[in-house]
Amino acid sequence: NGDPKTVGDCLDTNVPFAQSHDDLNSVVTQLSINDVVLVIGRDNSLQGIVTAWDLAGEFAELLDPFKRIEDIEQHLRALVRIRLGTEKVAEFLTDHGLSGKNPIVALEELTMGELERVLQFPDHWNDLQLPFDRVEFTDALDEVRGYRNRLMHFGEPLSPIELATLTNFCDTVREIQLQ
Repeated sequence: NGDPKTVGDCLDTNVPFAQSHDDLNSVVTQLSINDVVLVIGRDNSLQGIVTAWDLAGEFAELLDPFKRIEDIEQHLRALVRIRLGTEKVAEFLTDHGLSGKNPIVALEELTMGELERVLQFPDHWNDLQLPFDRVEFTDALDEVRGYRNRLMHFGEPLSPIELATLTNFCDTVREIQLQ
């Protein structure tokens, strides 16, 4: 506004800022009120600008592997429920000593490892009528199980190649018809 003569005349001194070492929650709070937060380093130099879009993109990127793993688990559980049934799966797990102390009551309780064992069993694989090689598919599921455990238990991020593998397997599982 007006007729500025210097850059200082154009400055908005009410722009929110955060230190680069500030807690993320405080930055999220500021972004819920403002469109932008300036990030200041320990030496008081401008380190960057963060917007709500930046934050949303980061969260989406962090959550993506978890969502894909969840999709795989849910789709395979639904497939097993529809084509094999809870009773058959519970009996298999019990007969093979895989049910632990408490037998499976609902297929939603199946861990990814238990799903893998159910799918590895040749009779089950035949009943599922999937157009994939059983060994290749269950090996890929085992790889995904390893990713899941790393993410959930150790917080280790996936490499770009691992994320691509997870994405491809998730897309493959999503294409399986559930009827």
